[in-house]
Amino acid sequence: MLHDDRLFEVFAATQNRIQAMMLIHEQLYQSDDLGHVNFGEYLHRLMLNVFLSNSSNLGAVKPILQAEPVFLNLETAVPCGLLVNELLVNSLKHAFPENYTGEVRILLHQTPDQQIHIKIADNGVGLPAELDWRQTISLGFKLVRILAKQLKAEVQLEQTNGTIVNLTFAELKYQPRF
Repeated sequence: MLHDDRLFEVFAATQNRIQAMMLIHEQLYQSDDLGHVNFGEYLHRLMLNVFLSNSSNLGAVKPILQAEPVFLNLETAVPCGLLVNELLVNSLKHAFPENYTGEVRILLHQTPDQQIHIKIADNGVGLPAELDWRQTISLGFKLVRILAKQLKAEVQLEQTNGTIVNLTFAELKYQPRF
């Protein structure tokens, strides 16, 4: 049993990240196409898991998902899933203090030129005005920066009626392995 609250938080965050990766692999194995994941379906399952594992806000914060069926290869889906997981968890953890109600919204679509757009938005308390997410040393934002760089994603952060993170990227192309 973990008695240190900080240690428990680190353990829970790690468990959430592992669960996010497991969901991708589980969906991949259940698919007819072992090379691609329907990321829209994945986001539905991820959002449900994140909300259930952060049950202190259950009922007070409404999850809203609008996702097209966008198919991503594993090299893109894993870092993207971890990135969305991190932003969702941070939103639930920080945007909605006790007795605060609201919603977290995820939108996913792909343009005809194959650009993938993901928006994670909440109408919570927002980030502190003095916070520069590109410079902060918190593990959550550090992971967001690393994963966005891995995806070659453009990240825009807005602080209007809460926090909005817009991600734009293309599916990563790797050399075939087999």
